[in-house]
Amino acid sequence: MTESTITAADDPMLASWSRQLDRTGGPATVVLADGDDPRVQEAAVAMRPHGVVPILICRVVVDLPGREVEVHTVRELARSAPGQRISQLGRERGWTDAVTRERQHDPAYLAAACVSTGVATAAVAGATQPTGDVLRVALQVIGLAVGSWFVSSSFPLRHGTAPRSRSATVRWSPSPTRNSSPTSPRPRRTPTRT
Repeated sequence: MTESTITAADDPMLASWSRQLDRTGGPATVVLADGDDPRVQEAAVAMRPHGVVPILICRVVVDLPGREVEVHTVRELARSAPGQRISQLGRERGWTDAVTRERQHDPAYLAAACVSTGVATAAVAGATQPTGDVLRVALQVIGLAVGSWFVSSSFPLRHGTAPRSRSATVRWSPSPTRNSSPTSPRPRRTPTRT
C-alpha cells in the first residue's frame, strides 16, 4: 500500500469533499463497507493524512501493521449499536428473523447503521456491490435528508492525479427529523414558462 500524495490543494474534488466533512466539528469518521477489498484498505490508509478517521468493516480480521486504521468485523458490529439499529428496523418493518440476521451481517447495512447511530460521519460502499443495492440500503437505514426528494450517485475515476469525473452530492441525514420513507409525498412543481 502507498500513502496518498494528492492534497486538497491539488484536487478540487478532494477539496470539496474535505469541506463537507469539515462541517462535522471534529475529525470526520468514514466507514468503508468493503474492508476485505485490498483497494479499499489502501484507500483507508490514504485517508489518514487528510484528517479523516477510516473505519473498515471486514468479514474476517484484517491486520494492517503500522497503519492507523480502525477495523471491525461484521460479527463484532452485529452485536453493537449498528447491529441493534438494524434489529430495530427489522421489528419496525416486519422483517423475518432470518432477514434481520442476514442484514445484521451485511457490511453495507452495517455501514449505513454506523452513520445512522452516529458511529461514523459518512459511509462509502459499492466496491463489491451494485450501486442500486447500496442506495437501497442507505434509503432503508438512513433515509433521505429533510427536503430531499431524490437520490443520485456517481463515482470518480482517477488516472494518475487527474480526476476523470465530478461527483454528485447525495444528502443523507441521520437526524431523527429526516423523511423515513422515500415514498413520502412529494411537493408539487409549478410549471414555469420561459
